[in-house]
Parts: sequence; C-alpha cells; structure tokens
Amino acid sequence: MLHALLCVIAATYSPTAQQIRDNWILDGEVQMTVRGERELALTLPPDAQFTLWTPKAFEGPLEVSFEAFVPEDKTKLLLMLYGHGLGDKAIWTWKRTASYEDYNSGPMEVYTVAFNRGVDTATRPGDEFANVRRIGGSRFDFYTTENRKAKNRAEQETMWERWNTLSFLGGAREPVSGKGRWIAYRVVCNPPHLRMTCDGVEFVELVDHLPAPLRKGAVGFRCMSRGKSFTLRNVVIKGYVAAEMKR
Repeated sequence: MLHALLCVIAATYSPTAQQIRDNWILDGEVQMTVRGERELALTLPPDAQFTLWTPKAFEGPLEVSFEAFVPEDKTKLLLMLYGHGLGDKAIWTWKRTASYEDYNSGPMEVYTVAFNRGVDTATRPGDEFANVRRIGGSRFDFYTTENRKAKNRAEQETMWERWNTLSFLGGAREPVSGKGRWIAYRVVCNPPHLRMTCDGVEFVELVDHLPAPLRKGAVGFRCMSRGKSFTLRNVVIKGYVAAEMKR
C-alpha cells in the first residue's frame, strides 16, 4: 500500500494550454485555440474526430482532474486512460485516424471514461449515463468496418450489442451534466479500481472484472462527435511517469 501511495504522488503534471496544443500527440483533426494559460478550446472540422494524447506514459495509480465546457448538444466526450500498444508498444509509435475502429481493433488497449453524458448527448438508450469501458485487443477482432459492412442492419445491431456487452465495465448518472456551463471532473484509478467525481460528488466506483487490468499507458481526451467543440481547462495528472515521448 505504501508503494501505491508513493506512485500517486511521484509526479504532478499540470500542462499549460500551449503545452497541450504544441506537445501532445493528435489522432485525427482538431483546431486548438489557447484562451488562457490553462484554457484550451477544441473545435472539430466537419466529419472529423480526434483524440489528444499526453506525451507521457503513466504507470500504477493515477489521478486525472480537469474542467470542461460544452456549448452544443450531442457532444460525446471521452477521457482515455492507460492507452498502450499491445506487447508494451508505446501509443505514439503508429498513426491513427481517430476512428473508433483504431482503438477497438488496432494493436492497443485503453479504458474509456465517458463524461458530461446527460440528455444533451443521448442518441440511444443508455447514452445519458457516464460509463467506463475497456476496449481493444483480440476480444474485438470481430468489430471491424469490413465485417459490419458485410452484415444487414439487424446483424450490425447484434454486433454492436456484443461490443457493448464486452466493453462495458460500469456507469452511472452524473449529478451534473449539460451544455453551457463549466463542470469539474476527477478520476482516480488504482487498478483494478476506478472512482469518478463530478463537481465534488463521487458517483462512480467500480472494479475492472477482466483479467490483467490496465496499469500503464498514456492519457487522452477524445471527442467522437463530428464537427463539435468543447473547452478544457486546468488539466492536472498525478502519477508515476514511466516513459516520455522523445521529439
């Protein structure tokens, strides 16, 4: 337990907005505008998605806190945790388009934590709940664009249900969500345990029930809604830095 505590406080990474814009690793496309020392606006071009990764990999217990502002309906956001390539391959060593298939069927694994999930995001039942998933690896080899295109609509829905069941670790309704306001988030991981807090209220506590919980990798922010925007500020990551990208 003492070792775990030391890992949590080993380093505090508080990047400025300019550092995130200039130094983080981008999948896909996004326009980044610095609005203050710790505030960064992110706007997607039409039909684009993106994930923005830390240039650092963290190992062991991890705490991520940030504030987010969402101006539009149906803006689906994810915090990515412990993103890593299979065989301990660094997340930065190959290019991705930012499609979900890159993360489901590519040579990697990651936890995805949905945040700001309320009625403003719902496009199907369950979308209004913040949730935690574990995606990637051979479990999802079936869920490729090629396989889905070969199926009819009903078969595609069956494939999605299988993906949903395999990836889902847990979730709950956030005490605060919605557009047009700043909301503060804090996620604490001590694998296999994860806790999530929204505006100071803890509302998710779960355990990764799958073998070999993820313990090492990069942190990322993802917007999977094409052409949408949001603003991040006061990003702070606490954890043990296991590796750093060399430019």
